[in-house]
Amino acid sequence: MHPKNKNSIPLENLLDEKYITKLFNANLKKNYPEFIRIDKLQILIIKERLGDDFEHVVANYSFLMARVIGKEKKYLRLNIFCSAHSDGSRKKIMEILKFVNRNNISSQKALFYDNKTQAMFYEGVRGQNLYYYIQHQADIKRYVKEVAIKLASLHKLKIDPKLKISKFRSSLWSLDPSNVLGDKEIKLENCKIEIIKLLNYIKVEFKKLKIEDNQKFFIHGDFHPENIIIEEDTKIINIIDFTDVRVSDFAQDIGSFLQQFRFMSLRFYPDRKIEYYQNIFLKNYFKNRNIEMNQDIENRMLFFQAWLSLRSAVFFLRSQNAEVKVNFLIQQSKEFLDQIK
Repeated sequence: MHPKNKNSIPLENLLDEKYITKLFNANLKKNYPEFIRIDKLQILIIKERLGDDFEHVVANYSFLMARVIGKEKKYLRLNIFCSAHSDGSRKKIMEILKFVNRNNISSQKALFYDNKTQAMFYEGVRGQNLYYYIQHQADIKRYVKEVAIKLASLHKLKIDPKLKISKFRSSLWSLDPSNVLGDKEIKLENCKIEIIKLLNYIKVEFKKLKIEDNQKFFIHGDFHPENIIIEEDTKIINIIDFTDVRVSDFAQDIGSFLQQFRFMSLRFYPDRKIEYYQNIFLKNYFKNRNIEMNQDIENRMLFFQAWLSLRSAVFFLRSQNAEVKVNFLIQQSKEFLDQIK
């Protein structure tokens, strides 16, 4: 085991039916008093990275929970997720999840933490993400409006000092925490050089735009359509995946949504429709924050769109046929920076 890893047993145990069954039988009664046992467990792997340098697993467990209601035994279908990283970071994220749940930002319910695997377990939200509706070319006006209101509510939260959330930094580590740029198996050297050049330019803009002076808000840090769930029955908007929470400028989440929404929508909506939805988002966000958008805020939004484009370019370096996507995102980052006045 790598010395930096805090898990005492390998994360592959989280994909083992016997280990999970034993873990759930020992812990779920705290959250569900009527609980007896679990049946017909199914494990879906969402993310899997196992190795000596670090380990990372995200999984979904679907099962029937036997429970006693009155004198009758009944079964309830549950979907429970786990997120585990060998660095132990999920313990803090679990506290963040409790915080946003108390404040009605997400219906996700934190359940328990497993010290052996450094895994947090939580009850998921039944429904589809916003990207699903984009792919089906649905009319999402109502959802985009509600997303803006939910984000405004998130940014109104008073930061709990007990959570000890760090600030956003425009550093190489923030851009590339998995050291993709240092991977010698990726041969796109020209792309790597362009990314580093742009990062250095972005660092200058970070100071010039005085981003640090505006880092006063609890922000999501990775706010995009796949991290927005519309509940199946109620259609309530839920924000999920709080692994990148930071104290930062509220313009970071806005820029993230605008950039990712556009990137994800290009194949499904014409440009005019994308701009229409982006304008609905902006109008409702600023209305619910009761603030006016000005040139300074617009510049900061453009800065974060440039940052997210570059971060996405790094992410896609490891994908198949990466060059086209990466070059597109590099060019997009340049265009956002060029629009800053």
